[in-house]
Order: sequence, then structure tokens, then C-alpha cells
Amino acid sequence: MDMDGTKFWLRETGTLAEVEVIKERFTLAFETSKEAYETGSIHFASMANLDWTEEEVAEALQLTRLYLWCAASMGHPDSYSAMAQHINMHVLANYGCQDMWPIWQDLHSYYDDLSRTKGRVGKLNLSRPAPAPDDEPSSENKKTGFYIQKGKIGDPESGDGKSIRARYSDVLNKPLPSRGVMPAEDEVVTILSREFPWAAQAAMHIESALSIQRAVGRATPRLKPLLLVGPPGTGKTALANRIAELLGLPSTMIMVGGSADGASLSAITRGWHGSRPCAPVVVANDK
Repeated sequence: MDMDGTKFWLRETGTLAEVEVIKERFTLAFETSKEAYETGSIHFASMANLDWTEEEVAEALQLTRLYLWCAASMGHPDSYSAMAQHINMHVLANYGCQDMWPIWQDLHSYYDDLSRTKGRVGKLNLSRPAPAPDDEPSSENKKTGFYIQKGKIGDPESGDGKSIRARYSDVLNKPLPSRGVMPAEDEVVTILSREFPWAAQAAMHIESALSIQRAVGRATPRLKPLLLVGPPGTGKTALANRIAELLGLPSTMIMVGGSADGASLSAITRGWHGSRPCAPVVVANDK
């Protein structure tokens, strides 16, 4: 068995396609979330065998966690609390890795929240909403992508409404193509670790996410929001721009230092002279 399975289970829940990849890679046998949870529990109980070698115990523990991650990704409610417990066990077994504690703590909170709410929070609905009948995109625009869905903008017949619709006609109710280029295996972690040695753990976190996406056949990279924390001048902005560059994505800086509210991110209503939509729409329209 491939024992390098930590990066596959020590993360948030994944998609069903990712579950299938893990099943094949580690030769896991289950069909339902209940079977995955029960099989993981059996492997964990088997670790009490006093005749086993250290390698056999380690393999059973790895299998336990892979099965539990699959069960959690498939929505088994009891697997969330089990995952939180195993993350605690992993922290205790890797006491010397203090730099990873914030990431592991956030991950523990993620599964703990899922456990308390039985999975009703923490997962995003990525289904694309259907466009309004009068905003159905033309056949030449029906490509793979995502919608910025807005059926009406105030009074669409007013002069101001028509001006806004014309200004953002390239993005409203039209599929935006996925951007970016999937880097080669280990390219991101190698380059970032060399150029930003202080951010090696962040580089490994990103590479772990990309490795799963490559395994399921994604052609373009997609990262969850990443918060970089550090004193001024440590290179956080440079690192973020470099990550975007390596993924073939445009980057936009929004200065929020000293801001008392979210005006730089949120929309400004049309009652003000400098009215505009929210920052993501502006960026999509400009890029």
C-alpha cells in the first residue's frame, strides 16, 4: 500500500469524483458512505492486535483515515466527529510541527462544525442557477463556465439601468470560461519553496490541492480561499501574485489596510456618484 496518504485525508471533504480517485489509488472497498465508515472503524479496531508490527499498525491507521475521509465526503454524519478526533491524534503524534498547528486547528473546527450540524454547513452548492427566460445566453455563448446571475438590475428600462446592462453585458448572465493552466506535478511546491522558503508549508498545502485536481482530470486549477498571515514586509503580496502567475491566473490587489468597512469589496448603490458593482464583478469585467 502507498503509505503517503496524509495529504489525501488530512483536508476538508471532497467531491464524489475525488472519492473515486482515492478508492482506486488505495484499493478501498465500499459502495456507500455507511460501508466506508464501518470499514474504517473495523480497521481502527484491528490496531489493538498485539502481534502486529509497527508498519502494520501504521497501515491500518492510514486505511482508517482514508475510509473516514471518504465517508465524510459522501455525507456520513458520524464520520465528521471521527475525522475531528483523528486530526487531534495526528496533531499529538506530530507535536514538533508547530507551524502546521493553525492549519490543523482550522481543519478540526471544520469537521467539528459539520459534526454539530450533521453536515448542514461547510459545503458549498456549486450548481449553476438557470438564467432568467429573457436572459438566456445565445447558443454561441453556451460554453463551460460560471454565471454571474442577475435577471434584473433595478429598472432595466430606465436610462441608468440600460447603461449598466450595456456596461456589463460581457459578463452578466453569460458563462465565463474557466481560467488558468494546471501546473506540472510538484512544479508549484518546488518553485515556491525555492523563492519563498519561509512559505514552504503554504506551498505544500497548495500542491496537495492541485494533486487531487490532477487526479480527477481537472484541466484548470481551482483553489479555496487562502489567508496568508504575517508581519508587514514579509512577502505576502508577492507570494499571492506568484501563486496566481504559476496558475496562469490574473491577479488584482484591493487595498483594505485602514478601511473601516467593506466599501472596497462591496457594491456602491446607484444613489452615489461613484456607484459600481461589487469588486469581483468589476474584476471579471476588466479581465
